[in-house]
Amino acid sequence: MVIERFAVVLVPLDPGVGSEIRKTGPCAVVSPEVMHKHLRTVIVVPMTSGRTGWPTRVPCQFAGIEGELALDQIRSVDRHRLVKTLGRLDDATADRLVDALTALFS
Repeated sequence: MVIERFAVVLVPLDPGVGSEIRKTGPCAVVSPEVMHKHLRTVIVVPMTSGRTGWPTRVPCQFAGIEGELALDQIRSVDRHRLVKTLGRLDDATADRLVDALTALFS
C-alpha cells in the first residue's frame, strides 16, 4: 500500500488504554511520505463523527459525514494496521489540519 500524506485510511485502534479511541475507523495520515519510505510507522489523526468544537479538533467532512479530526488522539501506528485507503482529505481541510497542528505544537 502506498501511504500518502492526507490520505484517509481505515485503522483498527484497539487495543487502547483509558480515554484513547479503541475502535476501527477512518484516520487522516499526517506524517510525510519520506517517513513512510524509511520507517514502518505512520502518524495518524482519528476522525470522529461527533462535533465537540474543542480547540484540539478540526471540523471536517468526509464521505458525506460531518465530524472532526481529533488532534488530541494523534498516534503513531505500524503500517500493518492500515486496512485500506478510503480517500483523501480535501485541500481546505488539509490546510486547516496543518494550521491546527502548527498551533498545537508551537
